[in-house]
Amino acid sequence: MPRRPLPSSAARLSLHRGLSIAGALAAGVLMASPAQAGLIPPPGAWPAPVGAPNPQAGLGPVGNGVHASGFAHLHVWIGRRHRAAITQTAGRSAVIRGSLDNDLSDQPITGAIVNIVTQNVYGGDWVAAVDATTNSRGAFRAVLPPGGHRRVAFVYWPSGDAQVPLYSRRLLIRVRSRVWLGQPRHKGAAYRFRGRVSGGEIPATGLLIALQVRNSQGNWITIRLARTGATGRFAVRRRLPPGRFPVRVVAPSQASWALYAGTSQTRRVGR
Repeated sequence: MPRRPLPSSAARLSLHRGLSIAGALAAGVLMASPAQAGLIPPPGAWPAPVGAPNPQAGLGPVGNGVHASGFAHLHVWIGRRHRAAITQTAGRSAVIRGSLDNDLSDQPITGAIVNIVTQNVYGGDWVAAVDATTNSRGAFRAVLPPGGHRRVAFVYWPSGDAQVPLYSRRLLIRVRSRVWLGQPRHKGAAYRFRGRVSGGEIPATGLLIALQVRNSQGNWITIRLARTGATGRFAVRRRLPPGRFPVRVVAPSQASWALYAGTSQTRRVGR
């Protein structure tokens, strides 16, 4: 099968020039932004008051689970790799896992109810989200509905008359923009790229987006900057040189948009 031709030297130079110009413009826009998602404020004091009631309240000294103890350890993480922080695409739920053990007897605490609590990273109270029950190994799993940047933790009330809960460490869930790119249409070398950015309330002035092409060295280079409308939809026109290119659209972190940078799926254009 014949190999597809690579872009000419002149075409590659044109693309690299596009990178220099568009990259400089993008850097100027983003450096001027004080509200980039990377500037998530540091966490406050912990433990802190949480809006999660004792599930055993009114039952007196009855233990919360088999082998229940006020000397227990809550180990929690996100996903399957024991991470303390993740960045995920807007609109996706997060799976939180953990285990509960009796520190004195080194036994798992089974059949216990633990409460997951969350806090908006930009401030506010800790509030109850969902509950989970430990299994025969003391392990538990909870699915947190989609949301914005959040800190997450678990609390465990060892008995019905416990005055304060035991706290896990805090986890951090960061959220990036959801970017969808439709199948590009073209007439000759003139292409039209349509799609949408979502995940939060779009500013009235729209969002900055970057159309990128991957060159033969495997680097993504920006060839056109544009803005979405107030609904997050965009339409970008661009002429491309001969060859076959992977393309994508990036929505960088920027003012009035609290989400992390998001990237569309890759499309291939050209012949």
